[in-house]
Amino acid sequence: MTVAGDKRILTTQTLLLADDEVGQFDLLVGDTTLTVRVRFTAPDDPEPSGHWELDHGVLSFEFTGFNNPLGTSFKRAMRIGDFQGIPLSFNLIHHLVGNLNSATLQFYLGGLND
Repeated sequence: MTVAGDKRILTTQTLLLADDEVGQFDLLVGDTTLTVRVRFTAPDDPEPSGHWELDHGVLSFEFTGFNNPLGTSFKRAMRIGDFQGIPLSFNLIHHLVGNLNSATLQFYLGGLND
């Protein structure tokens, strides 16, 4: 088992995506498999933002305004919700490399998240 602080790391995935291209992978949480979809849009938006939702086993992420070649991340893990009463969260590191979004997403189970 791999941990980060008080959270168990479920998986770490790195994607290289063009704008509006969708990356997809499976996330195993306990005995449940979620399909994760990731998309980056509107790199010219002045303020980076992200939106995510879980709907019928599909966890969709859309990030806008991520255009920093030096890198962007969240200050802490972001809560997705609960899985069997245990917090499920993620964090993201993003770099714009030329015209590619280089994104590493790490998913956690447990721990305290805001």
